[in-house]
Amino acid sequence: MLLGNTTEFMSTKIAMPTSSYKQKHSDLTESELKHGVIAMDEFILKIVAWAATDIELELKSPNE
Repeated sequence: MLLGNTTEFMSTKIAMPTSSYKQKHSDLTESELKHGVIAMDEFILKIVAWAATDIELELKSPNE
């Protein structure tokens, strides 16, 4: 996944190009889709699904 600027994962910094970040899936170009770039909305859905299935944690929006 290519999102954000940089992140740290298990004490290793990983560069994440800001130019690849898009807010919505519909904002992605064909090239980005072909190269596996996902938008923030899809990323959030994947995190929510992972939390629910792998660690049985229900993540809620602050607006709920």
